[in-house]
This record gives sequence, structure tokens and C-alpha cells, in this order.
Amino acid sequence: MVSCPKGLQIARREGRELVYVGRVGTGWDRKTAGRIQRALQPLGRPTTPLAKPLKKRDTTWVEPLFDAEITYAEITDDGMVRHPSFKRLVSLT
Repeated sequence: MVSCPKGLQIARREGRELVYVGRVGTGWDRKTAGRIQRALQPLGRPTTPLAKPLKKRDTTWVEPLFDAEITYAEITDDGMVRHPSFKRLVSLT
């Protein structure tokens, strides 16, 4: 049995850089969680791909070869997404 991920750290693309915009922790069921895990597991990397390092405990960083389609209520003044919900992963390859 695959457990649901605790959350996905998400970023937006600004030119060639990735800028952190928050964490999405809802929007998937167990079946989708398995798909997310299988897609991301082989892409693990030791360091963050973000433009500005972000120290988050218990975070497994991956190569940014997918976009996550999410919905959200709004973007805060500091650029973070409010109330994000996961919809799907989209392969960039």
C-alpha cells in the first residue's frame, strides 16, 4: 500500500529559475499518490533546484521534470499560493 505524500513543495518558473511559492498538501487520493511517488522517486537529487535555497526538513528534492497543475484561492503579497490543491502532474519531456 502506498501512503499519500505529506505534501509537495512547489515553485513557479521565472525565466530559467525556480522560485518557491509554497506547499500543496491536498488534492490526491491513494491511487494518485502512488502515481506521484512512482513519477518522482527516480528523480531524487541531493540539493534543492530552487534559485534561493530553502531549508525544509524531511524534504526530498527532485529534478524539475514535471509541472504540477494546481488550483489556489489567491497569491499572497509575498508571492505564496493560498489554499493550493493538486490536480495533476504534467511531464516536461
